[in-house]
Amino acid sequence: MFSFGMDTTGPLQICIWKDHHLYARSDVASNSMSLTKLSKLWSFACSLTLSLEGDDIYFTYSASENSAILRVTLDPDGRIELLRWLDKNNKWLSVWQWPLNCCEFYGRCSPFSSCDPKGSQDHCKCLTGFQPKVQQEWDRRNRTSGTCLRQRALRCDKDDGFSKFVNIKLPDHSYLLGNMSANDCESRCLRNCSCTAYAYFNASEGTSGRCLNWYGDLMDLVQVTAGPDLHVRIHDRQLVGNVKSRDKFTHKNKRSIIIAVAAVSVGLLGILCGYIIWRRCFQKEGIFRKLSQHTHTPYKEDAC
Repeated sequence: MFSFGMDTTGPLQICIWKDHHLYARSDVASNSMSLTKLSKLWSFACSLTLSLEGDDIYFTYSASENSAILRVTLDPDGRIELLRWLDKNNKWLSVWQWPLNCCEFYGRCSPFSSCDPKGSQDHCKCLTGFQPKVQQEWDRRNRTSGTCLRQRALRCDKDDGFSKFVNIKLPDHSYLLGNMSANDCESRCLRNCSCTAYAYFNASEGTSGRCLNWYGDLMDLVQVTAGPDLHVRIHDRQLVGNVKSRDKFTHKNKRSIIIAVAAVSVGLLGILCGYIIWRRCFQKEGIFRKLSQHTHTPYKEDAC
């Protein structure tokens, strides 16, 4: 039997349970989240929203057209379905379902691995810094024995650092530490030897973002088109150094490109201005020369 609701034991999540076991879960939310974005094929937009205001938590669904009649159901197969009533056809039309692809089901891949919906054949892949426990079992897609293990164990020393994974559905079992700066969020995780990952999001100009930490295995990671970044703790001086160097190089490279483009633009503008001034002076000089020649030409009676 399936049930549907909100998990409030940590940061907000929309969940589906099957016989009291987690069957599917949404991404982690801080204050609010929208579960779906409908296809551009539809002439209206609707959303399922989970919100937290003070001690109140509520779940709503709405549409951009006030006249649209909607309903949300949980079908016998364990899928949430959003339907719209069509007066013209006198029937309900299914406009959205969740979960749908294989990566949307909970724990599709083993801990410390991510699921890519666009991946070919097997959608699971160990995170950078991890490798299959038993390669043969991994190749057979046996996720019980074919889990991902660290290539190097954490030592909680100066060689520990973070590997950044972009656009990813954040793992389950997160802990919200509150609002702080990105550096403080990283330091909080690095100082705690039990912290295996952190995420920092919802930051805006003039306000600090929210910091999430994870302890233990990272479960239910999914590669998404657009999403937050996850920083996974690893023990690898070379890999951590490469990540930091790449970030620094990217920043310096962007700055160098901007400076170079600005310098070239100023140079071209200077050349253009110089050419215009030279052309005007040349034209004036030609006019004065013609006038001078005309003035000093001797008069001849038979010139006509």
